[in-house]
This record gives sequence, C-alpha cells and structure tokens, in this order.
Amino acid sequence: MSEMPKVNIIGAGWNGLVIAKMLADAGYEVTVYEKNSDILSGISGKFGTRQHSGAHYPRSKITKAHCQQAIPEFNEYFEKYLDKILLDYGQSIYAYNATDTNNDEAKISQEEFIKVCRSLLGQEIDAETLKVNAESVFNLKEKFFPLGEALRELWHNIIEDTPNLTVKTNCEVDSITELREKCIVKMLNNETDKCDYVVNATAFQDLLPSQLPDNIEVIYQPTLAFLYEAKDPNLNLSSVTFMDGANPAFMPYHDGSGKNKILVTHCTHGILSTYKTISDANTLLANITDKELKELRKKFEHDLHSLYPAFDEENFSYLGPLTAINTKMVSDMDYRSTTVVKAGRLSYVIPGKIGDSVLAGKELLELISNKQENKSQTSGFEYVSMGTYDKATQNAATKETCAINATTPRNTANQCSVPALFQSPPQRGIKRSSSSLLVDQSMFQGQPTKKTPKLAPVNLMERFKVL
Repeated sequence: MSEMPKVNIIGAGWNGLVIAKMLADAGYEVTVYEKNSDILSGISGKFGTRQHSGAHYPRSKITKAHCQQAIPEFNEYFEKYLDKILLDYGQSIYAYNATDTNNDEAKISQEEFIKVCRSLLGQEIDAETLKVNAESVFNLKEKFFPLGEALRELWHNIIEDTPNLTVKTNCEVDSITELREKCIVKMLNNETDKCDYVVNATAFQDLLPSQLPDNIEVIYQPTLAFLYEAKDPNLNLSSVTFMDGANPAFMPYHDGSGKNKILVTHCTHGILSTYKTISDANTLLANITDKELKELRKKFEHDLHSLYPAFDEENFSYLGPLTAINTKMVSDMDYRSTTVVKAGRLSYVIPGKIGDSVLAGKELLELISNKQENKSQTSGFEYVSMGTYDKATQNAATKETCAINATTPRNTANQCSVPALFQSPPQRGIKRSSSSLLVDQSMFQGQPTKKTPKLAPVNLMERFKVL
C-alpha cells in the first residue's frame, strides 16, 4: 500500500487547524507551521465569536444559505468536542432600527429583516423585555466559540487526539518552492521541509500568488474592538447585534479567565480603514496613538449605550482593546464565505466565517485528490465546480468597488475608505505600492513563493492597559 501524501499547512488559525485535522483524519501526514509562539494567536482566536446562522448577512442570500449548510456539517464533524467547542448562552439577539447610529437609513428594510429572521426560525421578542432601543428584535439562538486561552487549550487537546498531525510553533515560513512533484518549504532559520502539497492558511496575508483568480479582489481592514467585564459575575450575557448599518454589537467573550466578559465591536468605528496591502494595514495599527484609541472608545461606548442603556460604568468595567487585520473579498453583496482555490501543488484559503471551515476542508480534500471530476479551472487556478469559488464570483464586485464605496478622500493609492479619524495615514513604518502585496511567483518553474514583508504584530493590550 502506497504512503499517503505529506501536506504542510502554513498558519494555525481556525481554518489551518480544521483543514489540518480533516487531512490527518483522512490519512495524510500533516505538519502545521505557525509563526507565533502559540496557535490561534490571530484574528480567529480573538474575534471568531459565533457560529453564524446567516442572519448577519441579509444582503447575501448565498452567504446566508452557506451558513445554514455549514452548521450541520461542522456539528457532525466535531461531535466529540461539541459541548466544549460550542457554547450555548440561550440567546443571540438581532435588533433592527430604520436608521443607524449615524442617522443614515438602514441597508435593509424592516420587512426584509423580519423575513430573514423568520426564515431562520428566529423567535420574535419584545424590545422592552430586553431593554434595548430597537423596532424589531429576534432571538436566533446561535452558539458561540470559546476564545483566547480557552480556545487554545481545547485545540491543543484536539491536536493530541489526532494521529498524523504535528503543529510547530515559532516557525515562520520564508518561502515555498514547487519543484517537479514536490514542494520545498523554507523557514526563516533556513531549515527546509519537503512535502507533496502546501496549504496557505495565513488568512491570505502572506506568501501569496503573483496574481489572483479571475473576478477575485481582496482587501485588508485593520479592525478594533474593546473588552469589558460585567460587574455582576452572575449576569447572563448573550449577544446583541444591531442591524444593518453603522452600529455596534456585543458578544460573550469566554476565554477561560473566569471573568464575565463581553467583546464590543462596531461596523464603522471598529473598521479603522481599508487597504489593498497587508503592509499598509499593519502600518496603521503600529502607529495608532492613545489619543486616537480614546476617541474611538468613546464612540463605541456612546453608540452602544444609546441602543442598550444598561451598558454603562455602573454595570461594566473597561478591560482593554483588541486588534487584528481582517481579510475580505470585495463584494457588493456582502459575501463572506471561506473560499478555497489551488494552483499547482499550492492551495489558498481566503477566510470567511469560522463555521465554514469544515466545508472548506472538504473542498481542499477534493482538490488535492487524484480525482478529476467536479473540478474546474480559471487563470491557472483549480477549484471545486459549484463550490465556494463559483459562489464568490457570483457575488464579486467590480474592481472599482473600493473607489465607489469610499466616503472620504483617499490619501494613498493603496487606501480604499478612510474614517475621519485616520484621514491622514501614518507616514512612519513600511509603505508599499499595491503591487507589493502580490509577490513574484513562478509556480511551475521551481521559483520560490517569497515572504511578504510586513511589520511585527501589534498588541495594544500591552501598550494601553486601561485608558
């Protein structure tokens, strides 16, 4: 019996780990390389809070349907760990107002909101009962993922339970070279590893191809949220998402600390800017000041208190900020599903929702199999027919979307949409042209896919304890 192929995965976030486990369970020999000192240190370990029902994406029928498809697939695959990997708070509230906190008209009508929630079997609730200022309120009963140390501890146990799976931390990959029927993965310390296939699960932020598949454009958003602790340790905190526009939301943040925490996000103030390159996004985070952070925190708190009056200093204590870079496909229909494509022996995962990860793993298994049926090609990339790539291109916006959506003047060619607080982009640190994101690669001629230069990760919890 021939040996199963060896697969190296770059990045130990949710997508990287789920795909690694699925490949290992299928008999592949899998090694995951993670540049940080521990797994799940990026955005999916900080912000990946809930198993989406689809209610958050009323403007994308495909994303909503994909969320519904993903739930039973995820639950079945992780049945052994389900009571620990999904937390049930009994409620996941979606609240609607005709205008958002900027007094702009909501992106969907109240009728559309109610229709979507009812189609997902949401339970209508009286807003006064929940003490929120909203015109329509539904409980979608979504479940939530643990975060931080609680999530890492759970995944370390899953990794230990999985034969053929090895995870190496503090291993930053410098280049990937496809040579004949093998790939050579080279680390920054000059160590190398030979394998049959490579999966890039870096949130599409590093070691990228020189061009993207047709109709796909990716942007990078420096993202900010704030952590708070309920002063009443017995307060039953659920999630409340205010739809659909420039509004805040909050979700339970179970990190194993024993504290009753919530994560407060904001659709406008929490997205600090939008860039075409990861280096520009990192530059902004590296240069954010305490003054700017305080101003943003005031806006978060003001807007959430206006919709949820119980959110105040009497009930909640401020803990600190969280930041990450969010990768998104450009879409005029709010498409947010994980997408998988393959070029030669290298596969790429463009991140979407955590709940999609099992579906992404199934597509990846299909792509690296020897079976040719159900596969299509475009511009040098292979993808599963009628799978995530097809769905993504159905929702793809035109290449001018960034310019169309910009609400303030852009100061660099790489910046798409800039909140007023950041209209003058920082001049310190690395600044690159839009082409610097897509590094040179000649996959079929033995040339390495080289690393995308960028700044070191920013930990604002260390820089700003309590403001």
